[in-house]
Amino acid sequence: MPEDSRVPIAKDFTIASYCSSRAWGGLEINVLRFLRWMKLRGWSTVLYAHPESVLYERGTQSDVPCRPLRSEFRYGDLAGARRLARYTREDGVGVMIVHQSKDLVLGALTKMVSRRRFKLFFSHHMHIGADKHDILDRWQYRQIDAFISPVPWLADQVLRRTVVPREKI
Repeated sequence: MPEDSRVPIAKDFTIASYCSSRAWGGLEINVLRFLRWMKLRGWSTVLYAHPESVLYERGTQSDVPCRPLRSEFRYGDLAGARRLARYTREDGVGVMIVHQSKDLVLGALTKMVSRRRFKLFFSHHMHIGADKHDILDRWQYRQIDAFISPVPWLADQVLRRTVVPREKI
């Protein structure tokens, strides 16, 4: 489709990504690449990442705004959720994307405590090794507004191993 024939999209909110990984590999490269790609298309973007991570360092060297977020607890980090909720409010976030299962709890808690409503997306980069049907898994997966799965076999795993309904994938 030619560029000038596209329907314009109202870009009145920020797209945020939260990634706590301190590594630098395909996942982290793609998080930054996606935010830069969206920024080039006119979206406001922001990266929330661990301040001592390579991702945060590379983000600050790029044109993507970055906010430091250090979450020391995998489960129940209410202080981190409140801090992230404040960031999402200040940054005008309409969509927050998390990229790792370990970050999903903080994303879900943030959505719960935030005064600013935003959509929570989960970008699925890896297979799901075990069923996710315990009470915590069911709660956090129900907070997801959209589950981004790049290939059909990963989407099939989501349907089999989680409570995410087909219409959210």
